[in-house]
Amino acid sequence: MEIVGSNPIDRAMKLAHPTYQQLLKDVPNIKKYFTVELLNVPGEKHKLIKCIKHIFADAPLLMIMAGCHGEEPAPPLAFFKNYQRIAEAAETHRVNLVLYPLVNPWGFSRNKRLNRLGFWNSLICRARSFYTRP
Repeated sequence: MEIVGSNPIDRAMKLAHPTYQQLLKDVPNIKKYFTVELLNVPGEKHKLIKCIKHIFADAPLLMIMAGCHGEEPAPPLAFFKNYQRIAEAAETHRVNLVLYPLVNPWGFSRNKRLNRLGFWNSLICRARSFYTRP
């Protein structure tokens, strides 16, 4: 019988898939480039991370949601690795941004595709945190 995590692929996946808490350690650095809100969602332990770059009153607004599927770490990790470049590109191209780099932290923390209620029944929809212009 194989012990979970004993083969090289399982070990590599653990290295490639950080914990939710490890991602939160980058929030202070992200705040240098974005306004960051950690949103409480009723019934959820993990907070929803919302990053806003709103600097142009007359510019288009682009909203990006990543990390819908908890077992796919690449999209959130791409944001956490490249947030400085993303913020600079928004300024260069005169675009306001609202980013949710991890909309399924429950699934991410458990390496599960959906969250405990099914994705659309929970975090984003219940949080009612979609951005509207001031």
